Amino acid sequence: PSLATCLVAERVPPYGGDTLFASMERAYEGLSDTLKGWLDSAVAVHSASRAYDPKVTGEAKYNGDAAITYTYSDAIHAEATHPVVRTHPVTGRKSLYVNQMFTQHIVGLESDESDAMLAFLFEHCAKPAFGCRFRWEAGAVALWDNRSVQHYALDDYREFERLLYRVTISGDRPV
Repeated sequence: PSLATCLVAERVPPYGGDTLFASMERAYEGLSDTLKGWLDSAVAVHSASRAYDPKVTGEAKYNGDAAITYTYSDAIHAEATHPVVRTHPVTGRKSLYVNQMFTQHIVGLESDESDAMLAFLFEHCAKPAFGCRFRWEAGAVALWDNRSVQHYALDDYREFERLLYRVTISGDRPV
């Protein structure tokens, strides 16, 4: 997983296209001590297949009919296990390390149990109290730590162009 991401805006729509950020440290802190205790030792399987498999998402992003165009690779089906709660290597703070795009299931739980727990965690992470909304302007720069922050780009500007440049910094294995 990447350490950090930087986006720089060149062209932005007259409205829409904001990015939502959520602190996974705050989300972790917002859980009960009992649930934190259980999640602290939980492990989940992550894969890009749900987010990038054209059989799941459709062909639009692979044939140029979407805002972002991708090139298909079988690598999207690779799986990795990561802790559900990771410890930041610099601050030592704990944060949730699950997301709707990549987290497939929690190891050791039955499918329905894992689905229910992940649905709860995904909803919990999206609470407004843990996040903020970034409104883009031309020339704006956003830099965030992927080890403890999630982001979501709002797709509400389809009739306008939005051009951002992205740099992603390699990271380390979550612990």
